Amino acid sequence: MGELRKGSKRNFQWVRPFLKAIAHNGNITQSAKIAGVSPSRIYQYKKSSPTFRRALSAARRQAADRLEKVAWQRATKKDGSDMLLMFLLKAIKRKKYGQPTPKEDSRTTVQILNVVQGMDIQTLRKLAQAAKARLEGQDEVGDADRP
Repeated sequence: MGELRKGSKRNFQWVRPFLKAIAHNGNITQSAKIAGVSPSRIYQYKKSSPTFRRALSAARRQAADRLEKVAWQRATKKDGSDMLLMFLLKAIKRKKYGQPTPKEDSRTTVQILNVVQGMDIQTLRKLAQAAKARLEGQDEVGDADRP
């Protein structure tokens, strides 16, 4: 790493084995154990070293790529996992299969508020009652509105 000082190489012999392990398993605790260092040392060094932070990020991407490859294989085999397939679809086609992003949610909220803003309170109450009735499984608003 770029932050190594002369004579301090012995203190950082864990870095390469750690990065190799985390690229393979993606787990900081397990990788730290393999490298013979405590997880807290990993987190301390991550805070203080931009070079290590970048290397750690690259190693974790490698681990994620390995997982993704396995997931694709399992999801697409003959008796593959439908749930795993759905997760993959949500990841690569978020707009079609995924949850709306906070930005999309707030855009929808603003659109609803723009529509609701021009309504009188009675109309809003009726809409709220109709929505509540639908949620409770009723077809119509309440018995009180029936003749």
